Amino acid sequence: MFDVFAEIWPRDDDRVSDLTIAVYARCLADVPDDLLSAATVRVVSEGIYYPKPAEIRQAALGLVDPEAPSGVEAWGALCRYIRRWPGGGGYFDGEQHVDPPPLPQRIQRAVDAIGGLAYVRYSEDTVADRARFVQVYEVMERRRREEARMLPEVREAIRRALPGRMQSAGRVPAGAGHVE
Repeated sequence: MFDVFAEIWPRDDDRVSDLTIAVYARCLADVPDDLLSAATVRVVSEGIYYPKPAEIRQAALGLVDPEAPSGVEAWGALCRYIRRWPGGGGYFDGEQHVDPPPLPQRIQRAVDAIGGLAYVRYSEDTVADRARFVQVYEVMERRRREEARMLPEVREAIRRALPGRMQSAGRVPAGAGHVE
């Protein structure tokens, strides 16, 4: 990685010390080598300045967890789901009963936070429901991405210091946000 950086940003190469390499190594230790290599190529192809460890972590996360739909896009997906499965109980195709598929977890968590699918399905104030859903969805998505970007040792320190806080705040379960 540093050899590639030295070729692209030769003026910055003389500032790379053993401590610099140790800090990068510690900050990127949980990123598998092949993913680190791909993230390096991405950072080099998109970057203008010598990348910080955070930029490399973000690039790696972007490769394994592409950008989630926006809150408005998620609301649209929810509306399409409700139109497709209006009663929530499925339908019969001949003699075969077809159950509705589950909503994507990201959408389901936001729906649950504003009152549940039945509430949204039968609500008469869709404008307010849309605004609340979009707000909740975007906050949950921001929190999920923040935790996914965290170093595992930082995530663990927070869990020890504040037991139950991260999962109860709508964040991803332990281990689900690792860049591996």
